[in-house]
Amino acid sequence: MSGSRLLSAASYVGSSLAMTSLTKYAASAWRFPGSSLLLLIECWATVLALGAFRAYYPLSWPILRHMPLVTVTKAVNMYLSFLAMRRTSLPVYNVLKRLQPVYAMGQDWLIRGSLPSTGEFASVILIATGTIVTGLGDLDFDVGGYALALLAAGCQSLYLVLARHAQDSGKLSSMDLVFYTAFYNSVLFIPLSMLELSAVLAFLDSPGEVSNFFQFLTPYVMLGALLNYATFWCTAETSPLATAVAGTLKGVLSSLAGMLLFGAHLTPIGWMGLIGSTIGGFLYSASRELIRATSAPSFQAAAACNFRPRWDVPAMALDEAVTSQEQAAEEVKRSLLPSYWRPKDPALDWPAPGFLHPTTGFSRTDGGGPWPN
Repeated sequence: MSGSRLLSAASYVGSSLAMTSLTKYAASAWRFPGSSLLLLIECWATVLALGAFRAYYPLSWPILRHMPLVTVTKAVNMYLSFLAMRRTSLPVYNVLKRLQPVYAMGQDWLIRGSLPSTGEFASVILIATGTIVTGLGDLDFDVGGYALALLAAGCQSLYLVLARHAQDSGKLSSMDLVFYTAFYNSVLFIPLSMLELSAVLAFLDSPGEVSNFFQFLTPYVMLGALLNYATFWCTAETSPLATAVAGTLKGVLSSLAGMLLFGAHLTPIGWMGLIGSTIGGFLYSASRELIRATSAPSFQAAAACNFRPRWDVPAMALDEAVTSQEQAAEEVKRSLLPSYWRPKDPALDWPAPGFLHPTTGFSRTDGGGPWPN
């Protein structure tokens, strides 16, 4: 792995781990009452950071048509995740949030008509089994905390499915979705922040809490912006699978950090469930990437020969799966020539010199003249 790829993956893991730990601190250790205010500030920071580099049009009709449900599910996911962190340990929280593919499987089938592969289905079963085993071994089992985390995971998966649908229908990029969801979520979090205002002011009246607030806010905003950038940087530099593997590593590290910093009371059975859920999450990411890799158009076929492709090359010549580079070159060669050019048959004493294609060695079979020089 090159230096830039390693740096992008490390920045994603580090910023994500720091952001998760910081949010856990605010929710359960510091017990700051303004969760909506923090989420509002995070949204504003994202809007300002992304809006500084290009123009967005949040009030245009195509955007307004596709974004309402995406916005609501994202906002509910953020809010419930913050509440769930107050009542569950970080290892358990990571396990419960990893249930997202379980929800996504059913939602993707209902909304987009997509069916899971065998690998996806098996990994989802492993994730679900690991989650149940973890719950059985959790000495701090909290029904309310588990319910909030499960609802948050469901909203997260619904957000991802709706986001993919918006990308399919509205031609939106991933960066567009990050900006527009942050923009519209800020509208939702403004009234919620106003409802928390009295509790926040009373909390800040305590000695030293104002300075604590600003000391917390500075790294919180910076980490939020860095995490958004690092996520897309890691995906662009490596692959979605590498980002998913890095996310799995982040989950393992945050579980260890949560156990050391905030405590986690799991029996050996609970830790077995956590490990099983982690393995299932990795296998799910690998299965998804394998599907993307095998279904993507094989444009490498065009590079397997020395032709400059024409715009009228049949799409099937590039899209068909081929088993070797030689077969790929053959398919492209056939698409670049008229139908009456075929490979020379060595059993025939034909064609005469000059009747072979000068680059491919293909021969003309319609009785026509030689290839023009």
